[in-house]
Amino acid sequence: MGTKHLRALVVLTSAALLMFVGNAAEAQKAKNKVITLLTPAANVVVAQNDTATGCPATPTHPYGYMINFSWSDSPLRNGSTYTVQAQHAGSPFPFVVGEGLTTSTYAFVDCNSFIIDANLSNWSWEVIRVRGNGAVARVSAQRSFSFGPCRLSGGGACGG
Repeated sequence: MGTKHLRALVVLTSAALLMFVGNAAEAQKAKNKVITLLTPAANVVVAQNDTATGCPATPTHPYGYMINFSWSDSPLRNGSTYTVQAQHAGSPFPFVVGEGLTTSTYAFVDCNSFIIDANLSNWSWEVIRVRGNGAVARVSAQRSFSFGPCRLSGGGACGG
């Protein structure tokens, strides 16, 4: 092996090591920054047909439901935002509850809507911190919750 090839090999090896060490340092910094979910508490039951939503009800549609989300994280910078998403265990994809959020609280209100009895349990939520360029910076742990049954004023099931 010639001297030229040996130097090239040393340079490439050094560059690869620097990239690895740099990525490890970045990973350690990111690991130390954790999004902590505050509310709703684990396993909370979300009330449906809730007058506190401020939504109008009809004889055939409930008031809806409201979930107040809050979390703690380091301050946002450089155009970063939060996305809150929820998912039912039987669903292949989560749904976005709120995105482009710039504070660590969000009140989700779904007027005149309800979750059917067959899907009341096995829900989870999480918060995603998104950089200004759209890349995911970090994701919280998931937290479970469920819904209480939706009943209209006459006692019948919503949508029934």
